[in-house]
Amino acid sequence: MAEQNQSQEPKLEDILLSINGFNGLLSEFDKNKTSKEQAVLYDRAAQMISGGQKEGEEGYNKAWSQLTRDPAQAFMEVQKYRKLLASQYTELYEKSKENIKEHIESKINESLKIAGNHQGNAASILTNYLFDVIHVEKLTQEQVDEMERQKVLSMGLGYAGIIESKKTAEQYRHAEIRKEASKYLKAVKQKGKVTGYVIDSEKLDEAMKDMTKAASIYGRIIEKAKETENVQK
Repeated sequence: MAEQNQSQEPKLEDILLSINGFNGLLSEFDKNKTSKEQAVLYDRAAQMISGGQKEGEEGYNKAWSQLTRDPAQAFMEVQKYRKLLASQYTELYEKSKENIKEHIESKINESLKIAGNHQGNAASILTNYLFDVIHVEKLTQEQVDEMERQKVLSMGLGYAGIIESKKTAEQYRHAEIRKEASKYLKAVKQKGKVTGYVIDSEKLDEAMKDMTKAASIYGRIIEKAKETENVQK
């Protein structure tokens, strides 16, 4: 990794974005890829691990040799460097975390205003920010179909036969993530009526105890800001 200028403390925002870069790489390793796509992914990883070096440079070549042993090894290498990067800046994170949290909370709550008092819409908006934070087990299509069959049987409808879920495995997972995201919502009430939703500050604080999760949320805040900026151009 590139050496930081010792005379100038790095900005926490930049560190979080770097960590989130590793988060993005890890999510890509989880997908089926062609040999060409895998090579592109290894190239990105080698550049990030070596601090921006290119093919032929010592740091890059060393990282490349580690990454290309097999996909499992590559995944572990990226995890290792993400953990190393986070551990180097734990003190800085603890010192500046509250400012980052306030920024994240403000931006998320601004987005949630669009949902009004509709909890489902609020959960969908929040999912955009917490997608990498919430863990939902990945199921196969066969598992999702079997769950649907068991649901039909539990309703006392007798023989369920071969039932295919109306949802794909990915749609089911997204729905479960939205369900979990709704637990991070806090209702805003006026005269006993729900008028809107905000993110639960305490639950956000709990999630941000993990620096890699905080990096993911912050990264999505920045992505959203860029999307808005591009739309306004």
